[in-house]
Amino acid sequence: MYVFPICCSTGVGITSTRLTLDSTQILRGDDAHTFSGDVTVSFWRESRAIQEDDTWEITAHVLDNDGYYVANAPVYLHQAQQDYGVSPGADLTFSDLDFEVDLSGLECFQIAYVCVKVDTQNGVGFTLSGVTENGELSEESLIGCSPHLRCGGNQLCH
Repeated sequence: MYVFPICCSTGVGITSTRLTLDSTQILRGDDAHTFSGDVTVSFWRESRAIQEDDTWEITAHVLDNDGYYVANAPVYLHQAQQDYGVSPGADLTFSDLDFEVDLSGLECFQIAYVCVKVDTQNGVGFTLSGVTENGELSEESLIGCSPHLRCGGNQLCH
C-alpha cells in the first residue's frame, strides 16, 4: 500500500539505517568513550534526487539494558559528508566516523547499545522521513543500532 505522505518532488525517504562499529567493547572507567565506524543509509526508490550543501547531521545515543537513552552526542561529519547527495534507491555510507560519548556516571555493564539517528540540518530544501519499502511511514528506518556492547578482557569492565 503506497502511503508516502510527502510529494516525491520535495521528499526523501530512508528505508534503513545501519551502524557498523569497529569495536563493540567498552573499557572500564571510560568516562568519554570514542566509538568508530560507518553509518549506511538506504534511500527509498521514490525519493527525490538532491544535491545540497550542509544537508546531513547524525546524532549518537547510548541505551541501557532496558532500552532507555542514557547519553547522546553529535557525530562529527566532514564538510564533504555533510554535502552528500541523494540517489533514489541507492545506499549512502558515511565512512570512518569517530564520535565521543560522555559515559560519566555509568558503569560498563549498564551500557547495552549505541544507536545513531540520521537527520537533516536546519534549512534544507526537502523533507526527510523514515519509510518502509512500500512507502509507509517508519521512524525506525532513520535509526541504526550496534550489536550488544560488551565488557571483558584485560582492564575492561567486569
